Amino acid sequence: IDVQYDHLVKWIKKGIAPPTAPRIEFTDDEPPVMVRDEFGIAAGGIRLPEIEVPTALNTGVNSGSTFCFLYGTYQPFDDELLAELYTSHGSYVHTVMQSDRENKKAGYITKQADRQFIKEAAKSDIGKSNTEN
Repeated sequence: IDVQYDHLVKWIKKGIAPPTAPRIEFTDDEPPVMVRDEFGIAAGGIRLPEIEVPTALNTGVNSGSTFCFLYGTYQPFDDELLAELYTSHGSYVHTVMQSDRENKKAGYITKQADRQFIKEAAKSDIGKSNTEN
């Protein structure tokens, strides 16, 4: 998603600052702890479809002796939770499209990224086992 470079050029050449996003939320505890939603996903920040329309837990936290700590943890949701969240494939794709529209309007993604998110959602099997095949 090369939109950040476009924003940087506009900022330098025209003085147009890039868009800002809500910060990831933390508790007031000592030490602070990241606030997470009902799925264990961090609250706040830029909410791309993988976060706003989740099909898995992406924590951003991991440990390990090599590069594991850079990639975080990915745990796919089970079929029961996916069926509860997305009653049909169409509803899943529609929700991804809404998330994309908001992110594109905010300036967080390019038109190309928008199309890619929608294409991937359309090709997925999310919601198909519920009402469609």
